[in-house]
Amino acid sequence: MLRRRRPKKGIHFSFDSFLDVVANVVGIIIRLILVAWVGAKSYKGIELPANLSQPPALLGVEESMQPLAQRVGEKEMAAVKWGEISAGLKIKGQREKLRETDSAFTQMERDLQHLVKEEKSLKMELRNKQELENFQKQNLGKGLEKLTKLEAEYLALKKSRGPVQELRYQTPVSKTLQSEELLFECRHGRVTAIDIGSMLEEIGGQMQGLGERLRTQWEVEDTSQPHGAFRMRFTVERIKTALELSAPNAPPDSRGNFRFALTGWEMQGLDPERGETLEQALQPQAEFMRILNGLDHNNTAITFCVYPDSFPLYRRLRDLTHEKKFVVAGRPLMVEAPIAMSVKKGTASRGQ
Repeated sequence: MLRRRRPKKGIHFSFDSFLDVVANVVGIIIRLILVAWVGAKSYKGIELPANLSQPPALLGVEESMQPLAQRVGEKEMAAVKWGEISAGLKIKGQREKLRETDSAFTQMERDLQHLVKEEKSLKMELRNKQELENFQKQNLGKGLEKLTKLEAEYLALKKSRGPVQELRYQTPVSKTLQSEELLFECRHGRVTAIDIGSMLEEIGGQMQGLGERLRTQWEVEDTSQPHGAFRMRFTVERIKTALELSAPNAPPDSRGNFRFALTGWEMQGLDPERGETLEQALQPQAEFMRILNGLDHNNTAITFCVYPDSFPLYRRLRDLTHEKKFVVAGRPLMVEAPIAMSVKKGTASRGQ
């Protein structure tokens, strides 16, 4: 029986074969290096002359090698500088991170201190509120006790209270008096009648002559005759028109018509010991009682000009005139103030 031989397959290249090739090449290179080293060690070169320091060929080689060395040095220096720059950047970044960390830590400390302060403030406010509540409770209790005590005292006084005396005074309050007015002075504990009606009547009779005097002057001052314990110093003025008011320094027009009026007066006492004491005035034959009994309370109002040392006298006389149904006004005056009237400084007589 014939058999056909199978053809032999080719040897395939493998990784192990590649390693063998590399090992052989390395071995050859090592051998060559050893041979060159041994030859170089045993080689003796040609001795150069003493005057020749360096062969010309080597000079050119050294000169050509200098730029290369310079470039190598520059690269090394650049590498060193780059390393330093990189290290500096790293340090700078670390410093910035450290600074940010410190800033955040500082802010946290501030926030913590603020929270601690708020906590203390809230505790203080709570403590104050509690103290206020306790104080209010205590005051409320004391107030209730005091109120109960006052109610008991009020009830006791109400039960023991006697009859009430009701006083009625016919006193006009800021009301112009339309009736006849009679003045009395209360000073040094004495009451003195002022006959103002007779004084005004005397001045009224002199008005024509006073008007003639006012043709050449703006105002006239004069004094009345004595009436009782007083006399009146008075002022009569010419009433200026609108044209005359526009020229205040001009003299009056003596040929034109004009109006004039009594604009002020002042009482002048003639006797320092004038008037009657309270005991004297209450006697039936006293001047005060005589004048009072001769008046009609429906047509007469009485005004007392009271100085600081005579208020007790005034109160007693006021009660007496009220009992007789007179309308009474009291005018308190300062120690040195005169009894006077001025159209520029005041108004018509009013019950005070």
